[in-house]
Amino acid sequence: MFMMLAGVVLSSPLSLLPCKDTVEELILGQTRTMSSTENSFCTFGLVTICCCFAIWLPNIGDAMVIVGSTSNPIVGFVLPLAYWLKIDKSPKYSLKRMLAVIFTVLICFVSLFSLFFFIKGKQTVPTIN
Repeated sequence: MFMMLAGVVLSSPLSLLPCKDTVEELILGQTRTMSSTENSFCTFGLVTICCCFAIWLPNIGDAMVIVGSTSNPIVGFVLPLAYWLKIDKSPKYSLKRMLAVIFTVLICFVSLFSLFFFIKGKQTVPTIN
């Protein structure tokens, strides 16, 4: 358990800086940057979240299933469709736009469905003898 915690703490700086930049832009926008106190609290919060996931997940396979059913479909399918919908100049109810919206909803549904069955499969059902 300690080694898992140490692994997350030691590897989190690789993804911590881009994550902090994203949080900074989402919360503060382009107007100002975080102060050193805000930066410390943000870093502590992100590392704490990473450590909680490392303690909660028993093996790397479960982490891959969660990532595969949540962030991968969003980054690989939903965001490109959303960007395309944003820059597309066709009419609002054209066939291309309607198909893009339908595919986006379908991808979100399948992703949530996959996550639901993963969580349901992890629950143990007591047997009555």
